[in-house]
Amino acid sequence: MSTIKIIIQGSSLASRAKAAEFRKGLTIALSTSELVELDLTSIDSISHSYADELFGILALQYGLDTLGEKLRIMHASDDTMLVIAQCIHDRVNNPLRCASTI
Repeated sequence: MSTIKIIIQGSSLASRAKAAEFRKGLTIALSTSELVELDLTSIDSISHSYADELFGILALQYGLDTLGEKLRIMHASDDTMLVIAQCIHDRVNNPLRCASTI
């Protein structure tokens, strides 16, 4: 099984534009490997806009099942995981209400 490990540096993720840029690279990693491990050890906070732009759009592109099989979020705080889960839920259930498009 091929696995790509990506460590996100910094303490705060808060820019929709930066999330969109990061998503492009992550999409390539997801398409070229069986599993991507995304390490969020150093992340203290994530904005809803960043989480939506990154994880919400990936959930729409890949579907929840495929994304769950191909992407592992590692070492994220409970607060960070809550924001990510809320944004994925909102994007999947209300894609037209979200600010960004695929």
